[in-house]
Amino acid sequence: LSDAPDKAMFLGWTTADVAVGAPVYGIHHPSGSYKRISFGQRVIDEELVIGAGEDAEYAPSDKYWKVEFTRGRVEGGSSGSPLFNANNQVVGTLTAGPSASEARVCALDPFEAFYGRFVNGFPRFRAYLEDTEPASLTQPAN
Repeated sequence: LSDAPDKAMFLGWTTADVAVGAPVYGIHHPSGSYKRISFGQRVIDEELVIGAGEDAEYAPSDKYWKVEFTRGRVEGGSSGSPLFNANNQVVGTLTAGPSASEARVCALDPFEAFYGRFVNGFPRFRAYLEDTEPASLTQPAN
């Protein structure tokens, strides 16, 4: 886009660490459907394993925030959706959530999801977020 759409609002972001135990939330529009929201906290990170056996893929724990959600849900088709800290700043993007067999319409038990850390991708898209010229839109800050 050469210009922002009318009434566009930009999300704030930070490269700061998210402390273990800190409250976080995710907002999702699975497969373009209506909005869902999940509330939880960051827990101790662990290696992310996607798949099983010889087809399994591994990612080191320093690339992802591990989140335990206690309210709401994360559904398939939500990948790439933002994770927010208590200051309403983006700190990560959804990479892996509950498997289809674990997904429930109404789950009372906590569940886990993994979010790629914003700080790890920041060097690649920094130029798009930190203008060298004054931005044409000023709200919200950052």
